Amino acid sequence: MSRLLWFLMVSTLLVMPSFASEVDVTVEFNENKALFSYFFVFDEGDSYNSFSFEKPRDALLLFAKNTQGEFIRTSVAGDYFIVYPEITSNQTFEIAFESPLTYELIGEENSFSTYFSFNYEVDLLTIETDFSEIQRDISTITPRDYSVIGENKYSFEFRDVERETFLQVIFDSDEIVVEDEDSTYLYVILSFLILLLVFLAFFMRTYLKGLLPKKRTSSDVVLSNESEVQSQEIDVLVSTNRDESSSNVDVVVSDESVESVDDVEEDVEPTKEEQFYAFLDKFLTENEREVVLVVKEKPGIAQNEILHHLPSLTKSNLSKIITKLHGKQILSRIRVGKINKIHLGEKLLFENNASEDNT
Repeated sequence: MSRLLWFLMVSTLLVMPSFASEVDVTVEFNENKALFSYFFVFDEGDSYNSFSFEKPRDALLLFAKNTQGEFIRTSVAGDYFIVYPEITSNQTFEIAFESPLTYELIGEENSFSTYFSFNYEVDLLTIETDFSEIQRDISTITPRDYSVIGENKYSFEFRDVERETFLQVIFDSDEIVVEDEDSTYLYVILSFLILLLVFLAFFMRTYLKGLLPKKRTSSDVVLSNESEVQSQEIDVLVSTNRDESSSNVDVVVSDESVESVDDVEEDVEPTKEEQFYAFLDKFLTENEREVVLVVKEKPGIAQNEILHHLPSLTKSNLSKIITKLHGKQILSRIRVGKINKIHLGEKLLFENNASEDNT
């Protein structure tokens, strides 16, 4: 009885095929589509009628052929793709798919994820991914055991794959993601340097502002004219007192002089530049005022370029400020291609509606 059991065990091992091979997978993105290319390499001695694997989600078959360029018979069962080669021993097969849905999900879910599953044991599974066309930074990659082969290009290796392998890539959102302690220290140092630069900029601005000559306002003009009138009045009084031929002469400032002072008060109006800065000081916060001054100096500046002039602001805060000022017509955001160009809004165009702003 023991000999019979031993014979059955040995026979089963000799008859059972060696379901093993190497699989190379390439994933790249082009023209709003995800392209998957599978290369199945079977060693000599591997021989069976069919093999199957899990295809990408909602992927469409482009071709399935052998090394001689001959198309091979295939079928689909659910999410599994079945291949029927005539010979698998010492053969290589190439199967390619395209998936527009995978590309769309990256924009919706902010991530790329897929399973690589086979109905037989794979000795070596190699996956190469190319995300250079996505033009977004990557924050997390699962699994973490990978090699960088280029800009946004990664390679993964898995050995003795018996069931399935999961791959996920998560892209950066608008918010800053702190992954570890080293990143935290880096952000602290950068924040300190930014605060130091802001302090230096504020100090230099205050220092240079003190060196510039003070602008003469309308109130200064009125005061100067009043002082001139008063000096003329004193000179007339002194001269009349010294005149012996005329006595008890009362000198009074004429109505024309008073009217001239009133005319000066009415004629001298704030300039457009003064109206501009008075508007900023009255209605805007410090950060909003800095943004508007940058746009005034550089009309049509890109939204992202404003951060180079105002390093104290984050990308999120700048976007909120521009959206707020755009809604109040203080700034104007114009879409040019994929870039937002920023201009002064109607509220700050005093050349066209100065009377409206004065009201």
